[in-house]
Amino acid sequence: MKQLRILNVYKWATMGGVERVFLNRAHAFKEYNCPVIYDIYFMYDSGGLTQFKDYIKRNELDSFIQVVDSIDEEKYDFIFSVDTPEIFDMVKLNEKVFIECHTAYKENRAYIRKLPQNIAGIIVPSNHFRNILIKEVTNSHTDIVFKISNAVIAPTNKSEHFVRIWNKKPMLYLGRMDKLKNVEEVIEIFSQYKQNIDDDMILVLVGHVIKHELDLISLLDKYQVRGRTIIMPPIAFENVHKIFEMVRNHRGVFISSSTQETFGLSAAEAICSDIPVILSDIVAHNELVSGDDEFLYTIGNIEEAVSKLAEVNRHYNDYQITLKNHQSKLQYNQFIEDWNNLMSGKQYG
Repeated sequence: MKQLRILNVYKWATMGGVERVFLNRAHAFKEYNCPVIYDIYFMYDSGGLTQFKDYIKRNELDSFIQVVDSIDEEKYDFIFSVDTPEIFDMVKLNEKVFIECHTAYKENRAYIRKLPQNIAGIIVPSNHFRNILIKEVTNSHTDIVFKISNAVIAPTNKSEHFVRIWNKKPMLYLGRMDKLKNVEEVIEIFSQYKQNIDDDMILVLVGHVIKHELDLISLLDKYQVRGRTIIMPPIAFENVHKIFEMVRNHRGVFISSSTQETFGLSAAEAICSDIPVILSDIVAHNELVSGDDEFLYTIGNIEEAVSKLAEVNRHYNDYQITLKNHQSKLQYNQFIEDWNNLMSGKQYG
């Protein structure tokens, strides 16, 4: 098989979700010994570039992924640009360019209707988001919207011996905190569980708070759970698995009340880490668990979410076993299948 040389372009090096996608892909290429050289070009370093490079070196991914400091389009078979339409000011051959759309914020993907006609395609991380984007792109692009699933790293070396740091079980939210993510509902669910079911959990909120949209401390006070909540800043890619391991070892639960996701990376990572999840029943979450009602609740139905949380805590081991049914499609094999189909021109006919 011919070796492919791919350039992925992204505006900011932050060590957030997009960077996790890049590195997960490199792990998948290595695991499957794919003939791919996968270069990354960041337009700006927003504090994550050194960590990104260190991760590559530490995990011996150098043969599959490298950071480059300039764009030489002639070197590459294809260029993948993640929510960075500025790429068209930097290259001559639009035919080589796939635009990857990973943002759930509609206003941030308005550029999608202004793309040049002669591009290679538009890539999205899930089938449901493909259906959304097909309605937003121009007519000339509807037939070139393709899905490449996010690859999720399966945890290794699960610790059977650990130091307990909490005497209660954690309910984890990990991700950006704003109105779209509906974090107030997470807090309300936790509060109602504490008041009506048991005081055996703590709330752990990890991520960047969008302060002009969310007054987190006021919400914690409103629902009287400030003393039962741990707030942590965003954590680097390399440490995400440590948070999941800590939650799993304390028999904790992952929760997301998000109103919209393009894929649901953190929820997928929790599932692959054997952590039971309570997820809002949006299409992206529904896809992650194949419609398994045990892990889904209707947005706004606090009583339903609390009831399902209580069931998870009562039958924790059973829920972990059920999760196994949903893990394989979230790991490397689905990504590799989608990747090979796209590169061989087999997607969508």
